[in-house]
Amino acid sequence: MNIEQKHELRTLNAQIKACDTNTPQHDKLVAEYVALFLIATGVAQKKHVLHGETAERKLRKCGKIGKMIIDGQNDIEYNPYVPNVYNYLFTELNLKYNVKLLDENYAWYLNDKIYQIKQEMIVAKMQNDETYDTKTARNQLDKLQREFNRFYMNLRNKVIEEHRTQEIPF
Repeated sequence: MNIEQKHELRTLNAQIKACDTNTPQHDKLVAEYVALFLIATGVAQKKHVLHGETAERKLRKCGKIGKMIIDGQNDIEYNPYVPNVYNYLFTELNLKYNVKLLDENYAWYLNDKIYQIKQEMIVAKMQNDETYDTKTARNQLDKLQREFNRFYMNLRNKVIEEHRTQEIPF
């Protein structure tokens, strides 16, 4: 961690403390702090993929702040439609540092989207829906599947198996 990064982390920490909690501004500052912390400590590297398991293992060595980040990550779900710290962190890492965060929350999200598209395709086929764009759906499904396949196999299998056990039969 260089001097500029330390200074920026201190500045962000002071801004976080001065800001009201449970506001979008607070969530953005926390996400910015965590992203910078991950880069500054070498947990994440610019232009690389960051697997959740790897981040957690490295953060355990970062003391109190690392534990707080792990706990915070485990408490929040990825949902692109609801702004929260996780979404801001995901975006901050991706846009500012070109780091793709591949953790369990994102794996769940992708798996749910894949399942949803497959269900839509089945329903459209059963109903002979000619307005349903199968080609676009197939392209989107392939894109999501490629992204999902970037995760470690044990995480993919865990998410798929847990999804099966939660699934309610017709």
